[in-house]
Amino acid sequence: MNFSDISVSHLAKSAVASSALVAVGVAFELAARYDPELREELSRWRNGEVFSMGILPKGPYISIRCANGEAQYLGLGMRDPDVAILFKNLDAAMLVFTGQIGTHTAAAEKRFIIRGNISESMKIARALSIVQAYVFPRFIVMKTYKKPPAVSAQRLWIKAKIYAGLTPALLTKIARRA
Repeated sequence: MNFSDISVSHLAKSAVASSALVAVGVAFELAARYDPELREELSRWRNGEVFSMGILPKGPYISIRCANGEAQYLGLGMRDPDVAILFKNLDAAMLVFTGQIGTHTAAAEKRFIIRGNISESMKIARALSIVQAYVFPRFIVMKTYKKPPAVSAQRLWIKAKIYAGLTPALLTKIARRA
């Protein structure tokens, strides 16, 4: 395959998807640091559990390790995950990454597959829902969630801290190729 075989649209979507995955990884780590609900969710996970998320057939992928109620973004790539959430194609991932549909809708429409234990993937989905509520603006959350989380002063403060940490972390990770 040469460059002329790849459309500009595909290249743009790939760049957005890669950036979105890095943002999810970084935001997951930050949300686990600040959100007590997410920390409690992660404290029930097996210590050192790794999950990956990405796009078939060739990526990109990210990996996150969870231990003791904390999350560590491991960067781009599949890092021997216990569970992997894999979008079937770039277009399916873009619908979720751009907030056009929620993960519940993507699951119902079979836009991704799970590699690993399905019950383990449910707890990952719960944790990712918490993270996405912080990353997306409220109007997208209202559209894509079955039951959007309540707005509180604490949640707004956590969202502000995540946004404040997200930009420098993204710039650093993207500059280092995540």
